Amino acid sequence: MDGDFSAMVVQQMSKRFPRQTFLVIDAKAMPFEEASLDVIICKGMFDSITADASTRPDSAAAVVAEAARCLSSGGEYFIFSTFGPEDQDKDMRALLSHPDLDVEVEELPWPPLEIPDQPSSFLWALKRRPRS
Repeated sequence: MDGDFSAMVVQQMSKRFPRQTFLVIDAKAMPFEEASLDVIICKGMFDSITADASTRPDSAAAVVAEAARCLSSGGEYFIFSTFGPEDQDKDMRALLSHPDLDVEVEELPWPPLEIPDQPSSFLWALKRRPRS
């Protein structure tokens, strides 16, 4: 299953990949039951939704809280990002902080598609702590 906020993108991707399921999804309010997902993969959405510095903290908190709600115990949320732990523009570790998630980051040895002159990209892994 794959999702996007844009109905137009979902329509285009559904035509291009007819055997794949695509849904229009708001990452701040996903249509899934609590603890129902084992893995969530995000390629670019988190960077986009946190682009505006004035709404960044609230947007990040809403997305991360929703991921924590939907992930099963031990489930993981993988975020591919152009921002690493040393970036001054965005404090990703703070933005991804949540009491129910452990956060790790790995630098990937290839540039993001959006910024080909950047020497690397980053994979942030958020793992859901066991539920009580």
